[in-house]
Amino acid sequence: TVNNYLEEFKLSEKTEFIPISQYDGSVNSLLRICKKIKSKNILVTKGDIITNIDVSSILEEYFYGRCKIMTVLIRTNTGHKLMGYSGNNLVYYTVNSMDILNEKKFEMFQKFPNITFSTEMDTSQVYVLDKSLLEYEESFFSFKASFLPFLIENLREKCPVKVMRVDSGYYFQINSIEAFIKASLAKKQSSFIPQWILNGEGEIFEYKNCCRQTLKKISFKDQNEDVRNIVGKKFLPGDFYLYNSIIGNNCRIGKGTRILSSIILDNTKIGENCLIQDSIIGESVVICDRCFLKTCKIMPKYVFSEAIKASSEIFSLGEL
Repeated sequence: TVNNYLEEFKLSEKTEFIPISQYDGSVNSLLRICKKIKSKNILVTKGDIITNIDVSSILEEYFYGRCKIMTVLIRTNTGHKLMGYSGNNLVYYTVNSMDILNEKKFEMFQKFPNITFSTEMDTSQVYVLDKSLLEYEESFFSFKASFLPFLIENLREKCPVKVMRVDSGYYFQINSIEAFIKASLAKKQSSFIPQWILNGEGEIFEYKNCCRQTLKKISFKDQNEDVRNIVGKKFLPGDFYLYNSIIGNNCRIGKGTRILSSIILDNTKIGENCLIQDSIIGESVVICDRCFLKTCKIMPKYVFSEAIKASSEIFSLGEL
């Protein structure tokens, strides 16, 4: 996607992908390897964020803005703040609310009348920047708390820091199975994965983007109207119960099985009278009858040879 965008705008740079083995997410780590980076522009994102915003949209904002650094701000209730630009105004977000009383920073407010104070926005920790900005000898750990405020302080009279503002609903911080399910449900609403929602009268409404070959009536017993499930292709209806879960393509679920707040990936077979709750099941897993799995992670291609009851365990092919 990134390379296609660069080609479309006739930009000669080739995209380099820096693996986690070289970069741990801190600014200091990026400063250490910056001499090895040949690209002129660098995109930094956190790995535990799911977003509905295409990378090309972020890059378009950056390149058209003719700026040296851009971040994406979202509305927040966390209270964390930083310094950034909103339009032509420099907006100052303090890391500590008492910083507003700091004499040096208060002088900055007096000197620049276009500076405003806000607690409504926060960075989503997505940054695009010119490599030349990494040529500093100072030590920084956090983009959000130290490096970005430092750059804005030094660049405000030379090169504005561009801000892309989006709705908080576009970004999801993934730190739990529930958060992943919520983000996936929201993201897939406009995709071509079949999706069904059951209303209070027991009718099933199909989203308009469902694939035609999978338009079947699927019966979910005793569902509440606010419960949503995502199911993939070749999903067969049956006498089982789904609650707030994601089921991949070509999955089979046995009679009497209950799946609650879980993610089941493609080609998985689950036997009869099982309970799967708050768990992630990898691709091509086989679960036999009467298995009870709560808050478990099952790696791809794992096969259960007998009924088991487990909680907060990880099952992989490497186990004895």
